[in-house]
Amino acid sequence: MSIPLTIYNVIIIFFFIVVPGYLFRRFFFIGEFYKQLNPKSYLLNVIYSFFVGILFTLIFVLVVNFFKSGFIDIEKIIDKFDANFINNSAPLIEDKVSFEENFPSNTQSKFANLYNNIYKKYLPYLLVFYILSAFFGYFLNKFILLFNFDTKLRILRFKNPWHYLFTGRILKLDKFRAKELKNLKVKYTYLDVLVMEGQDKNTLYSGLYVDYHLNNQDINKLEKLYLLKALRYTNDPVKREAKSIPGKIFTILGSNILNINCTYIFEESSVLEHTSFKRKRVFLTIGNLFTSIFFSLITICIFFKIEIFEFSIYKNLLISAWYVQLLFILLFNVLLGFVTPFNIDNKEEQINFIGYKAVINKIILSVILFSLIWWIW
Repeated sequence: MSIPLTIYNVIIIFFFIVVPGYLFRRFFFIGEFYKQLNPKSYLLNVIYSFFVGILFTLIFVLVVNFFKSGFIDIEKIIDKFDANFINNSAPLIEDKVSFEENFPSNTQSKFANLYNNIYKKYLPYLLVFYILSAFFGYFLNKFILLFNFDTKLRILRFKNPWHYLFTGRILKLDKFRAKELKNLKVKYTYLDVLVMEGQDKNTLYSGLYVDYHLNNQDINKLEKLYLLKALRYTNDPVKREAKSIPGKIFTILGSNILNINCTYIFEESSVLEHTSFKRKRVFLTIGNLFTSIFFSLITICIFFKIEIFEFSIYKNLLISAWYVQLLFILLFNVLLGFVTPFNIDNKEEQINFIGYKAVINKIILSVILFSLIWWIW
């Protein structure tokens, strides 16, 4: 009996494309955005994960093969996928014939390749690929939120209007942006919630926003809303009083909410600026550390002629004259400067852009060094 090729195709698509795509999306839509994975339709999840997985796989293969040419050969993997699991040259058990006659002691089993190829080839690759998929999904989420790209580009905006409303990020959108609020950050949000509690009875509640749950069927609807230090207002039109509600967290069902009023309390500018500076300094320091380590690694490999890359340009560079290698290292150093074109001023607690003049000078210097290398080489 033979296993149809379609089963191998399904295995490849699922484990090598769909699962990485799903992990990327699952860690991208974390926290308040997890319901954007569309739990109503498993088929849509598979389709979206399939296309995301294809894109991520292509990028991953291109990057790996750039540093080591031909390290991942997709065509070869697909072509020999079944051979890595099934040994087609092994004999099959025929009817009315003993196992010993078909499989003497020196005969290889039909599935002899199964264990070695799973644990030594595919499992390590898939494990690394899955971890990278989840990491880059999580990293992209934090990167977009940290630099407010979701408030600047509609295509990157998450489909959760309640997140933007309750956290105050709605003030960063073009429709709601105000100059006097440009450099302010919301410290916490105070909510006034009008709730329907009967056919002709509406009650007003107030409190500090804590958290919320979205409806499973419609992510644009609230399921529950949680308030801290909640107050209930009396319905007396003459003398409306606020009464404290016992307990710490007050829960309101979303289906009973008629409207919500948000009052934003902002952080003091000095505290906000200090916090923002520390966050940006950490991010920039990590970037500088990464580029420094990468530059040191490349420099050592060039001078000691260590072949860590397979592409021909790098191999030709290793056998070039010392002055060509020096020019290349200088060019590489200038190009890395474009990754983090900022200076850290700890005294003033500011992250300063190096300036367009410095960028233009770097571009001119890069062109000169590249031309010299091209002319000498």
